[in-house]
Amino acid sequence: MASNRDVTTDEAQKLLAQDHLARAMGNDANLALLATAIAQVREGVLISDSAGIIQYVNPAFTRTTGYTAEEAVGQPSRLLKSNLQNPAYYKELWRTILAGKVWHGELINRRKDGTLYTEELSITPVRHSDGTIVNFIATFQDVTEHRITQKALQTSQKKLEHVQQIAALGSWELDVQAGIVRGSEAFFRIFACAPGTTTLSVSEWMETLSPTGHKNFDQTLKNTLLTSEPFDIEHQVLLRTALTRVVRSRGQLVAAQGYESDRVVGTSQDITDFRLAHERLCQSEEKFRSLIANIPDVTWTAAADARTEYISPNVEGMIGFSSDEVCGQTNFWMEQTHPDDSRQVLQRFLQLFASGDPFDIEYRFKRKDGSWIWVHDRAYRTFEKNDVMRTAFSQTSPSAKRLKRNCSSKRRS
Repeated sequence: MASNRDVTTDEAQKLLAQDHLARAMGNDANLALLATAIAQVREGVLISDSAGIIQYVNPAFTRTTGYTAEEAVGQPSRLLKSNLQNPAYYKELWRTILAGKVWHGELINRRKDGTLYTEELSITPVRHSDGTIVNFIATFQDVTEHRITQKALQTSQKKLEHVQQIAALGSWELDVQAGIVRGSEAFFRIFACAPGTTTLSVSEWMETLSPTGHKNFDQTLKNTLLTSEPFDIEHQVLLRTALTRVVRSRGQLVAAQGYESDRVVGTSQDITDFRLAHERLCQSEEKFRSLIANIPDVTWTAAADARTEYISPNVEGMIGFSSDEVCGQTNFWMEQTHPDDSRQVLQRFLQLFASGDPFDIEYRFKRKDGSWIWVHDRAYRTFEKNDVMRTAFSQTSPSAKRLKRNCSSKRRS
């Protein structure tokens, strides 16, 4: 029967650990039965006498260690010892099994080829009928790859925790049937939960939100459960200090596959600082546009490729083209510049970006109606935080000198 199926380690150990093992080892029929059973075990099996001298190993032992039965039998069990464990560790192992107790643990051992491997090991003492220990049965499995994977996972989780902390981002999982939310440390920190919190009920989670946020989030979750559509929502979290945080939560439904119920998994990110910065930016831009609107000159910004990024609305009164017609266009301004002036204008524009030379020039510009006007352009460079020059900021106005000359010419005529 043993040859028709795999025998588990527990079954083999129970069989070997019976009080009549000594008698069985002396009986050829029983010995053959035991050997056949143990040969089917996936885990390595080693039987030694009470002094630790190896008496038997199974095929799985050879596959793991590289030692054949002929090479191992008669050798002390320290044949595999790597000496990487603390001596006290081995001392405790022997103290346990000599006391007749089962020892469970892990050892780092050395194969025949010198490579190291980690094994999960169980050693069971076998007693004679008079109570003396006559044998030790060790069963083990190579868990090296599992431990490497486990360590990589732990490292990855640590990295993820650091990233989440830096990005103020927390991950979470909602067990739909149980109504329980499990999350990362960063998740519970974002929602102002007590340190050490590992789970929340859905109702407790909702209580951390503002009344409006509670209502919107509750409706969003219900919609996701009904339609399986992912969600992306912003809501406010109430703090004990009476302040609020702005949080962006995203999630999606994961259908049950080996779990007791469906799950909703997602992330929540504290975007309070981003929202405040965005509001300040909007206010700053509003002030800028208000200021620009009250300046009679046309104000514009352009990139190094001569693409107009912004131009004030009053440009239409000067050249006939609206700001929408000008913005985003590359070389629009150069194309409307008089052919006799365009080379000099382009050269001065490139020098502005290359070396910061002053851009202060008068030139002729073609209006939308085809007429030509003289304009006076003044510009300077602007930089980003990394000191990379980004745009030119300029003011353009009809040339006062040319207007004065034209008026003088008209009076003389």
